[in-house]
Amino acid sequence: MRTEDVYALILGSGPAGLGAAYRLTKSGVAPVVLEKMHVAGGLMRSIQRGVFSVDLGRKELYSRIPDVDRLWTEVLGDAYRPYPHRVGVVYHNHIFEIERKYRGVRRGVPWPMFFLGVLDYLRYAIKFRVKPMHNYEEYRYRRRGRRFTRMFAQGFIEKFEGKRWAEMPPEEEVGVQQATLVEVALGTPTAMGQTHWRHPAKGSGQISQSLEQHIREAGGSFHFGTQVSEIHVSDGRITQVYAKTENEELVFHPKHVVSSLPLEALCQFILPNALGTGSQDVTGKTPVGKSTILVYIFSAAPPIFPHAWLNVTCPTTRIGRITNYAAFNGEMVPKGQTCLCVEFFCTGSDPLLDLETEALHTLALEGCAKFGLLAPATCFDHLVLKLPGVDAATKWQDWITDARQQLLTAIRPIENLYNVNRPGTDKATYAGLQAAEAMLTGDRTAFDRLTDPLSDGFL
Repeated sequence: MRTEDVYALILGSGPAGLGAAYRLTKSGVAPVVLEKMHVAGGLMRSIQRGVFSVDLGRKELYSRIPDVDRLWTEVLGDAYRPYPHRVGVVYHNHIFEIERKYRGVRRGVPWPMFFLGVLDYLRYAIKFRVKPMHNYEEYRYRRRGRRFTRMFAQGFIEKFEGKRWAEMPPEEEVGVQQATLVEVALGTPTAMGQTHWRHPAKGSGQISQSLEQHIREAGGSFHFGTQVSEIHVSDGRITQVYAKTENEELVFHPKHVVSSLPLEALCQFILPNALGTGSQDVTGKTPVGKSTILVYIFSAAPPIFPHAWLNVTCPTTRIGRITNYAAFNGEMVPKGQTCLCVEFFCTGSDPLLDLETEALHTLALEGCAKFGLLAPATCFDHLVLKLPGVDAATKWQDWITDARQQLLTAIRPIENLYNVNRPGTDKATYAGLQAAEAMLTGDRTAFDRLTDPLSDGFL
């Protein structure tokens, strides 16, 4: 057993933990980072496959938090490149555009389908002015019409969120800003305040790799393949953290602890009684919940479509989304070749989770070929990853449940603990930066105000 006194112990090397460690090293503090995997980044890591270096699924990096955008720019430089944020939808044998700037007001919808969609929109708008709406599906049909809703949204969102609209209550009436008939019918995408889109040239894992390199060069250290086993709390402070590798047990006496562990996993160690009899295990994953399957398909031919990704609204396939890494203006994919990531979104004990790797590959390949997105004869490799408990659709509103609010309240009094686990890569990174700032200044007021999920000042 090896014992070590540390100023700052970082649990997890995701964007939040690395952000905290990087900020500390800029002020001369050498943190220690524990990571159960053998590479840094967590869900922000890259997938290496021969000469390909691609994201773990689809990664969309926001510039809505200036501090985070500056950090990524600082560590990546010219490798943080602008790219055409072009997103399409697949509906049967058609690819439509999310934004009108690429193919005009119809967004690629053929004239016959377009006219039928407009007539259908008018019919549903009139129908539900005199008839009450019984579910969310009818609410959406009233706002967009059934045809346009099915073409542009319904199939994808139902797969993505794991909920059937017909089984959800209708939304309350909301105001619709003035727009043309077509804009109301087709809908307009929201960019969440985004002003520009950039992506690391070699994949989002390049951020993690660059941060790791900077942290090491400044004196920080990493323990990979290391699993936290115990956390001791005394008098409102974490006093000891036990961790295990394949060969030894480590004991740390930290002055500060930054945790990007899933909240339930953290509380399993420090407040086990607060978890009650829930179904979550020590990894923080819920056995009966959301999962994601990623099927990577590598082709020796250039991409057939120019979009960064396609949302699959077609109801004839289980495929939910297809990412085209060659469209990010980077070096993830060699020139003249293609890598597509086909995503399946699963809920509960979905039968897809029991399929063998080859069956999932066949399902993805046949689906892409059916929609004309690639030629199977050009494909030379594939990779299938099952991510149990990973919800690709996690939103803040879904994450902050009543149970999690109670856990957050319970751990708040631990004065040397900075919980930075957050949905959203940029929000998690920002929480890590603010945690480091609080440690360096000895004042955690800004951390609690700006990043505390229960605070009115939360981003």
